[in-house]
Amino acid sequence: MMECDMISSVFSLFSDSKPVDYSIKNTSHGDTDFRETVICDCSSGNKLVLKIIDNEFTSPDRISIWKRCADEYKKLGYYCPKILSSKNGTYPRIQYKGHTCVAYAEEYSAFSGADSFDPAIISENGYYKYIDDAIEMIARVASMHFNFAPFPSAWCAFEKFCPSDKDDEVTENATNWLELAKKLPDSFSEQVERIWKLWNKNKEELKKIYPLLPTSVFQADLNKSNILLDRDGRFKGVFDFNLCGKEVVINYLFREAPYVMTIEAFSESSDDIERNRIFRAIRTVKKSYRFQEIEIHAAPLLYRYQKPLWFTRIEELRKAGNDTAKIEKCLSISEKMLTDEIDWASEMK
Repeated sequence: MMECDMISSVFSLFSDSKPVDYSIKNTSHGDTDFRETVICDCSSGNKLVLKIIDNEFTSPDRISIWKRCADEYKKLGYYCPKILSSKNGTYPRIQYKGHTCVAYAEEYSAFSGADSFDPAIISENGYYKYIDDAIEMIARVASMHFNFAPFPSAWCAFEKFCPSDKDDEVTENATNWLELAKKLPDSFSEQVERIWKLWNKNKEELKKIYPLLPTSVFQADLNKSNILLDRDGRFKGVFDFNLCGKEVVINYLFREAPYVMTIEAFSESSDDIERNRIFRAIRTVKKSYRFQEIEIHAAPLLYRYQKPLWFTRIEELRKAGNDTAKIEKCLSISEKMLTDEIDWASEMK
C-alpha cells in the first residue's frame, strides 16, 4: 500500500473529512520505538494531527491517561491540544509501515513550539524567558496531588518506566559509571570503591522514605519542542504527554528542571551549575507549592542519588581518557557531590 493510501486509511478512522495534503515528522528512536506524527490538511479547511506509535510505553489505556492529564492541565488554565479518540471512541491498533501501532489524533495546536523560535528572542542570560512560567506550572500541578495514573513517569526512581528496562534510569547510569570506573588505573581503585559505597548507602537511606514523599501526575517532558508559546514568545502551555505518569514531586523537579531551563543545558555539568538551576526552580515553585518537611529531609538524599553518577559524569570520565589529572577531577567532583552538606532547608522553606 502506498504511503498516501495508508495515511488516508488511518485518517478515516478519526474524521469524515478527507486529507488533501500531509507532512510527516518521524521521531522514532530505533526499531523498538517507532513514532510518526502526520499533520494533515483536511478538505474541511482544518488541520488534524495523527500520532502513530509502536513502542512498549504506548497503549490505549495509557493514551486515556494522557488525555486525562491534558484535561487537568487545561483546567488549571494551560493550553493543551485536545487528544482525540477515533470515531468509535477508541485508540485503534493498526498495521502501518511494518509495525503494529496504536493511533490517536490531536487537534492542531493554536500556538507554536519553542523550538520554532530564534533562541536569541526567547532567552536572556542563557535562560529561556518562559522557564519560570513552565516551572510554576509544575508547582500548580504538584499542589493538586493528582492520583489517577497507575504508572510512573519516565523520571521514576526505584521502579521501571518500561518493562524491558533493566532498572530505573538513575540506577542504570550509576551501574554504567561503575563499569567505566573499574577500568581506571589501580591507583584510583580505592576512591572508586569509596564513591560507590557512599552512593549505595545514600540510595538505601532514600529508599526508606521515598514511598512517603508527595506525588502528582505530570506531563513530564518540558523540552522546548513541547513548550507552546504565543507569537510574542509568552508561555501558553504544553503538549506531548507520552512520558506522563505519577511522580514524586521533588524527584521530577530535581530531574527535569536543570536540563530544560537553559540553552546550553548539557554543555556544562559542574556541581554548582546544576545545583544553582535546581535552586532557581525551587524558588519559583515555592510561590505556588509548599514543600513538606519530609521533602526537605529527602532533598539531600535525592540530590546525592541522582547527580554524582549521572550520565554527564560518565561522559566526562570517559573523555578524561588516560589523563590522570582529568580523572582525579572527575572523581573528586562525584565524591564532593556525595559528601557536601548543602543547606536545602533554607532554599525550600
